[in-house]
Amino acid sequence: MQANAEMEVDDQDMVGLQSLDPTREWQPFFEELKKKIENLAEVDDNTLNQWVLSVLPFCMKDEFNYLLVHVFINRFVYEDPAAGFYLRRVLTQLSEIAAQADPERIPLLNAALMHTPNANNSSEDVQDVLVPVLKVIEKVHTPNDIIKLYRAYKKPVPPHVNLLQSQRFIDNLIIDLYDQKSSRNRTERKEKVFLLAYMASYSPNHSKEENEKSLNETIKLLELAETLLDECGQNKQKIRELVRVFGCPTAVMGVLRWIRTSIRAGDWYTDISMGRVPEVFKILEEISIRFPLMHEHVLVIYGENIEDPVVSDDPEEKKGTRIYEEMEVRRKFVDRLLHLVKCNCVMPVIVYVEGLKGVVDESLIVHFVLNFLSMVEFPIPKPVAMHLIRIMLSVSIDLLIYPQADEMANKDSLAAATAGRDSIVTLLQFVTNPLNGEYTDDDRQLANDFKEHWEAAGGPTAAV
Repeated sequence: MQANAEMEVDDQDMVGLQSLDPTREWQPFFEELKKKIENLAEVDDNTLNQWVLSVLPFCMKDEFNYLLVHVFINRFVYEDPAAGFYLRRVLTQLSEIAAQADPERIPLLNAALMHTPNANNSSEDVQDVLVPVLKVIEKVHTPNDIIKLYRAYKKPVPPHVNLLQSQRFIDNLIIDLYDQKSSRNRTERKEKVFLLAYMASYSPNHSKEENEKSLNETIKLLELAETLLDECGQNKQKIRELVRVFGCPTAVMGVLRWIRTSIRAGDWYTDISMGRVPEVFKILEEISIRFPLMHEHVLVIYGENIEDPVVSDDPEEKKGTRIYEEMEVRRKFVDRLLHLVKCNCVMPVIVYVEGLKGVVDESLIVHFVLNFLSMVEFPIPKPVAMHLIRIMLSVSIDLLIYPQADEMANKDSLAAATAGRDSIVTLLQFVTNPLNGEYTDDDRQLANDFKEHWEAAGGPTAAV
């Protein structure tokens, strides 16, 4: 490395943060850093850069050291304002260099530090708040970490709520509480509910009374979600009552996690086989309508049941019967994808279906394409059009052109598939039109390749 006014750092010296070691002994590092900071009693322009470069490897060891460096320097600034000018330059330079080395995690840590009052920072603050948060993010937390966070946020002057608002932190606490397969499912539940409720309800712009009221209401909804989900485990018809917690998006995230890990296709196959709409479908549809930000999580649930439906645990069940049941369940979940599309979750669903080639029977992909095209109005966005063309090039052309047995058995299904085939013709006309400047020559060539394939196999050249 070079030390000069421009603070140049060689690329080979830029190493990102290492993962946090939950077994690490922290005290020796406190002492080492404290000595480094105390040695900075005299700083000037000539020595500043050299000191920054000397402390950089220590600072970048892991998240804990990075935070610790900032905490101690901030304390030193607070206690000795005369040194503040140089020390703030130290922090700025450390942050800039670190962000180049680890652009994913450093901004998160900087945001956390920004919302932690300098006058209250201490090594204990890092141990009791920031380190437990990072350990939850890395999924290496212990019951003691949760208790430390709980106690910190129960103090009269708690840490800033921003520290709890990392999406990975939230997701991992929700997994702890609502994932029936999680080894942490039954530990520190009260504390985890409190932390999630605090994260979801607290606002720095509200009064203490408003925040306490909002916190208590959120805790009640999260606890109600736990109670209802326990009842749903015994009686699937109780699922319809989960709408009672829809006032709390965090509780809805817990419901989605529970559905994903607790309900298998076999739990609703009886409803499907008898032409009934399973209660879990109704809940997932309602979530898709009310909570657009949760579309991705709903898509994961649908996808897992399309790719690997479990309809029976009976080893004596005939293979042919099981294959038929699984195909029927898969088709119903493909229909759920179409509902997500209606909720404006278009590109994630299209991209997901494109990835199903070789994973599921091609007839399911064709079923989606034809039903999707039966719903759309032209013109459609270019990315959607090109993904559809690539999907159609990857499946049997005969399945796309000729009605299949499942279509013929149902008047509505046949009508939707016919409308979808007409829309294929419209799509090809739209993309291959040379006057349509939105599409490139490569786009039109791909569409023409499919068009030739389509017409050679007997596909219509004009919508019926």
